[in-house]
Amino acid sequence: MKQFYVYFHCKPDGTPFYVGKGCGYRAYDLYRYCNQHYNSIVAKYGKENIKIEVQPCIDEQEAFDLEILCIQSLREDGINLCNCTDGGEGSSGYKHTDKARASMSQKRIGKKYALGNKFTSEQRAAQSKRMLGKQYALGYHHTPAALLKISEKSKSLWCTPEGRAFASKRAKSGWTPERLATHSKRMKELWTPERRAKQSERSKFSKTIFKKGSNHAPGNTSAVGTIWINNGLINKRIKSKLPEGWVRGKLHKTK
Repeated sequence: MKQFYVYFHCKPDGTPFYVGKGCGYRAYDLYRYCNQHYNSIVAKYGKENIKIEVQPCIDEQEAFDLEILCIQSLREDGINLCNCTDGGEGSSGYKHTDKARASMSQKRIGKKYALGNKFTSEQRAAQSKRMLGKQYALGYHHTPAALLKISEKSKSLWCTPEGRAFASKRAKSGWTPERLATHSKRMKELWTPERRAKQSERSKFSKTIFKKGSNHAPGNTSAVGTIWINNGLINKRIKSKLPEGWVRGKLHKTK
């Protein structure tokens, strides 16, 4: 589920000059604005010096309402914002018609201004600096009402034959022959002879520790009702009575 929020773009002194509503990376994308007033302020102070503040919201409607309230409040305080409207507009999730998509595609044919464009090391460093400390959702917890809404939405998507069929089709469509070939090549590169030999040695060692019939014997993956025990050297799980020479608990490696 998308995490909607209201964001503020501020001058270096902390004065807001733009209020918006978005989700994902929207607040940190300073390249999407066509407002001349906005672009002039960003050009004056530099994109790396623009401060970004974010206020998480429960859903999109709350974000719209908070955006309207913030714009109104800041304007009443005499702050000159770049916003051309009073907020509350937007079209999250809007999908263009096939006719509109075909028209946009036709207009973009031949435009290669960004083809092969790569950021310089200076641009990457500036972008990394802007992203440091962006923790707008760190520690945020949904309210019980929001959790219930998310749960009901998930059930409606996955508990119907249509929803499961859609998910299955989407998953299968992603594994094209080209992607499968790339994945196979990557796995072969990762599993070098040295790595395979190391994994084989680990498997042999495990077989010497876990006896047949124990909870960790090959083919027994159930851990329900088990407890960890150790004998001072190794750990294992059991469901039966504590054997002699073993104690409850798990050994932890020390550095």
